[in-house]
Amino acid sequence: MGKGKETSLDLRQKVIDLKKKEHLGYKSIAKKLNMPLSTVRSIVKKYDSTGLVENIRRTGRPQKLPDGVQQYLLTQVMKEKHSPAEEEDEEQRVLDTAEVTTATADRLVIRANLHQSILVPKPSVDKATQNR
Repeated sequence: MGKGKETSLDLRQKVIDLKKKEHLGYKSIAKKLNMPLSTVRSIVKKYDSTGLVENIRRTGRPQKLPDGVQQYLLTQVMKEKHSPAEEEDEEQRVLDTAEVTTATADRLVIRANLHQSILVPKPSVDKATQNR
């Protein structure tokens, strides 16, 4: 389901106060505060399970590459093709420590909209296709 507008912290606190102090039901609170019954129910349930009124941030999937390595890879893509030997050694050291696969690097370049500037090799043609 899509996420709608987030309910403000003070409105969430009002819901909890009405439920705990005045012992009102979900329907009464929803009518009094002019909000959906399901929103009231989810606020109270979340408060009962966590003891917090505010939303807890979700972590999501951890990034495969730290920001510094991402920035380094993008600057390498933007640089000229030929670089001095010591820069190549530094690049290899960074890539080795981050354990970057080519798929991860390609995805990073595509997200940064740099993929138009990279030449993609043409796929090799097998002999059966050549003879046609």
